[in-house]
Amino acid sequence: MRRRMPVRKHALLPCVVLICALPAAGAFSSAPQQQGQQQQQEDPPLGSGSETAPAQSSPKEMAAFQALVQTRDPQQRLALVRQFLASYPKSSFRSRTYAAGAEAYRMRGNFDQAVEYGEKALELSGRDPLVLILLADALAEGAVSTVPDAQQRLSRAEEYARQALGLLPDMFAAAPQRSEEH
Repeated sequence: MRRRMPVRKHALLPCVVLICALPAAGAFSSAPQQQGQQQQQEDPPLGSGSETAPAQSSPKEMAAFQALVQTRDPQQRLALVRQFLASYPKSSFRSRTYAAGAEAYRMRGNFDQAVEYGEKALELSGRDPLVLILLADALAEGAVSTVPDAQQRLSRAEEYARQALGLLPDMFAAAPQRSEEH
């Protein structure tokens, strides 16, 4: 059994604050179809420059993406993630698909794979606070005392959390204002 290293409480505080603030900023969508459409419209050309601007998704691609984000079982989600990435290698939903895979690996306790998928998602999305928090969480959870680079992982986790916090002002500025009328 692996022993966990004591995590500095102040290192995870930014994660907690960000997770609480994201729903207020409109970062979560209640309708998966709207989330997919928003992702499709907002993602600029990503990655190393070899990618093209997002194309219009087919109904079949959209349905496959919705199925994987709606699936709660981590093992089933991972199978859908692999299938989606193989079927739609140039999809504009690749970043979100890798993020869904990272979350599934994190849920299964496979933190190294969660970090690998999270970093692929981050490479594609650039500045996604949800991916940054997912990476921070996976790195912190995987920093056990038996891992030789545990302190380095905790430092990377803290850096990802700080990057995500740095995005909050822009997110709040871009969020639609709610009326105070009742």
